[in-house]
Amino acid sequence: TVNLGGSAPTYMAANFNPFLLPTGSADPGIVFVYEPLMYVNPLNGAVTPMLATSYKWEDNNLKMVVTIRKDVKWNDGVSFTPQDVVFTFNLLKKYPALDSNGIWSSGLQNVAASGDDVTFTFSKPDIPMYFYILRTLIVPEHIWSKVEDPTTFMNADNPVGTGPFLRTSYSVANNTEYFPKNPTYWWS
Repeated sequence: TVNLGGSAPTYMAANFNPFLLPTGSADPGIVFVYEPLMYVNPLNGAVTPMLATSYKWEDNNLKMVVTIRKDVKWNDGVSFTPQDVVFTFNLLKKYPALDSNGIWSSGLQNVAASGDDVTFTFSKPDIPMYFYILRTLIVPEHIWSKVEDPTTFMNADNPVGTGPFLRTSYSVANNTEYFPKNPTYWWS
């Protein structure tokens, strides 16, 4: 169990929406629960596979094809699928306030799944956008499709993610959060 005590302002304990990170109002422990497709090191560009195992550019750099890792489960036991990735990016399109990296204003036209692949189709080449796409935290469609307004959803109680830890409780009074190990975590 990881205990984040006294490390964050009290208002953070009530916000576990991964799309509110850029505003500075989301919990720093959010990366314990949510994961990106890949981690791209901003200092040296090194790419570490996470929920995706590879990516490649096709069609004169108009399509980025990302292969999604198999046998990953959300921490509630539901299988993670390429459709969750498509859902996440379409959520950003539907609610532009959540698209803080401007992914959809970059010329991205479509995101579609086929088998284990998710294809990002652009109107013009925009290779640098891979950095933002691969680092986007992915949310479960089976939970977030029921959220009435994801721009105000605080997601504070037992958020569902694929990360190595569960967020089971927090104490606003003590400014402390508890993160026990996710028993279904894919990386062994």
